[in-house]
Amino acid sequence: MKLFSWGSNSHGQLAQGQSDDLSVPTEIVQNTCLFEDILSITGGGGHSLLVTNEGRVFTWGSNTFGQLGVTGTLKSLLPVEISIKAEDSDSERDRSCMVTHVVAGMRHSMALTISGDVFVWGAGRRGQLGLKNSEKLPTKQEKPKKLNSISGVQSLVAGAFHSGALLKDGSICVWGCNKYGQSTNMEVKC
Repeated sequence: MKLFSWGSNSHGQLAQGQSDDLSVPTEIVQNTCLFEDILSITGGGGHSLLVTNEGRVFTWGSNTFGQLGVTGTLKSLLPVEISIKAEDSDSERDRSCMVTHVVAGMRHSMALTISGDVFVWGAGRRGQLGLKNSEKLPTKQEKPKKLNSISGVQSLVAGAFHSGALLKDGSICVWGCNKYGQSTNMEVKC
């Protein structure tokens, strides 16, 4: 499978091994042997993600807020594979954690598993990760973390600073920044 990228590349989000902008579609040639058939691909505000038909997740670009799901680097110019697994799982390839879809916000990322669970990582200060405790919202989550407050998810969407999920029962959940009413507290049934 061939993969092409073009546009702004200041953070390496085009996976070309450098950070020059590209005005024409250019084939990504480095590390593409890692990609089987691609199920889902997305771009955020300076980072990109994809998931393969085997559930493998690759990320690249800016990692200032942990949005790549790796620690110890501010950006990656090439795709790196990340691990998605539940904290209580001892298996690196737990079938229930097989990713089927990825989405990206401005500085956060989310993955949907075959079992309908959601994993989140990246910037969280505006509540876009859905992770909150009684004290304060996390500034960032550097590794994918299972969102325990929601399950039975059918589809995900990410805005710049908010996130949403369509549940299998037809209801919609939205969380994060509500500056313009995008994260309503109202329950919506389809």
